[in-house]
Amino acid sequence: MVFSAPAADCPGGGTAGLAALLVAAAPRPSVRPIWCAPLNAIRSVPIITTTDGRADPIVCVVGGAGDNRLHGFRADTGEVVFAGGTEGTEGDRMTGLGHFATILVAENTLYVAGDGRLHAFRVGPR
Repeated sequence: MVFSAPAADCPGGGTAGLAALLVAAAPRPSVRPIWCAPLNAIRSVPIITTTDGRADPIVCVVGGAGDNRLHGFRADTGEVVFAGGTEGTEGDRMTGLGHFATILVAENTLYVAGDGRLHAFRVGPR
């Protein structure tokens, strides 16, 4: 489970913006934090995508009302796999995003809606 958590108690004292919890049923039910990642956003809504429904899980999130960029993290470790383009390049920023910006996935494309705009990011083979 991954969620927006600007004030999370992170493993290893990491900085939060996003936090991930491991929810396990066996050997006995447990919930524990596994990673945190900094994110310049206000209450964005992360999603988890995979290549086949199970393999290669990636957390995708938009820096809505923050840096307005798309971000990707390995779901198991929190390692950055995409950091929203070139820092300082305004052309990499999406416009019209607000709080709780979220992502829709269809046909290997991530879609993010903003005020009067639809941003699309191709993520897989054509």
